[in-house]
Amino acid sequence: MSSQLDLALPATVPELEKFAAITCQNEPSLAVYSLVELPMAQLEEMVSFLVSHVSGIGHPLHIRLAEPTPDFSGKTLKDIFQAHLTMVEKGFNPVPCEAPCELPCGIFAWSPCYFIVVVKKDWKSSADGLLLVFHEKGHIIPIDKVFFSVEDSVTLLDMAIGEEASVYVKADSVECPPPKPNRVSEPTGGGEPVQRRGRGRDHRK
Repeated sequence: MSSQLDLALPATVPELEKFAAITCQNEPSLAVYSLVELPMAQLEEMVSFLVSHVSGIGHPLHIRLAEPTPDFSGKTLKDIFQAHLTMVEKGFNPVPCEAPCELPCGIFAWSPCYFIVVVKKDWKSSADGLLLVFHEKGHIIPIDKVFFSVEDSVTLLDMAIGEEASVYVKADSVECPPPKPNRVSEPTGGGEPVQRRGRGRDHRK
């Protein structure tokens, strides 16, 4: 049960502000973690299920199990957050930015601003078996989370991926090129309606 898990988020994460100042030049992968004990085969099935379920949303979608391990059973959401930042840092490569963009540019193997967490073993049938953690630059609550079901994944991930292209480009009077398509390899491996971000989010812990 997700109610028994420690889903507290850190109040601030300075590392995310550093990444938010970088113009993303690709479409990074969304990492998947688990706070419940599941066989690796089931986690791989879940990733494949999510990818196939949202394959028609109109955006390139790259969802992968986190490395070196997605298994954080017995740990906390804060533990995942720290591991996620380390993984993002290792998978980041700075690149020259095309004119007239004056912001630092880079290629991210993993999205720093979004990741998915399995919080229930019955994730396929549960209305709140999955969790999306996200960062929104400039918001009063910059780090937040929302529970969702497989049925909600199309709406929620479409919203997240649609913003991924512009989430790093926030400077005034600077025109930066859009992210380039990700040419990397393919990914391995009836719920309650999702509330849109900025309105009455679910903060269950």
